[in-house]
Amino acid sequence: MLKYINRLLFSGLATILTIVAMTNMNATSLFMMYEPEPPKEN
Repeated sequence: MLKYINRLLFSGLATILTIVAMTNMNATSLFMMYEPEPPKEN
């Protein structure tokens, strides 16, 4: 029973991390589209 709960928690955590990563990537891509040329370092 404990193994099943741990597996469920781990799968849920992985799903949450995947969703967060996807949203962060979408936000980053939107920002890159909004700002096509990032500031260059001298």
